[in-house]
Amino acid sequence: MVFSHFNTGEGRIRTPGETQKTRLIIQEPKSKSGKRSIPLPDDVVDALNVHRVKQVQEKLAAGIDYEDKSWVFATELGKVLA
Repeated sequence: MVFSHFNTGEGRIRTPGETQKTRLIIQEPKSKSGKRSIPLPDDVVDALNVHRVKQVQEKLAAGIDYEDKSWVFATELGKVLA
């Protein structure tokens, strides 16, 4: 999941991905009915905002070694957690 899926102003998350067996595919849904917007509790929105600030700090510390794909849960170098 990437940070662009979150709307912290509204406290919602879009779910554009789907899983196929053991891999996640991030793409737009094929139909309107496939689009979802899920409300998030305020404490979750706050935690995501704090987490994002920490990631920005990690990105600055890593410099050019940081792989910025905007993953919510990533390593200190920005790579997706496996």
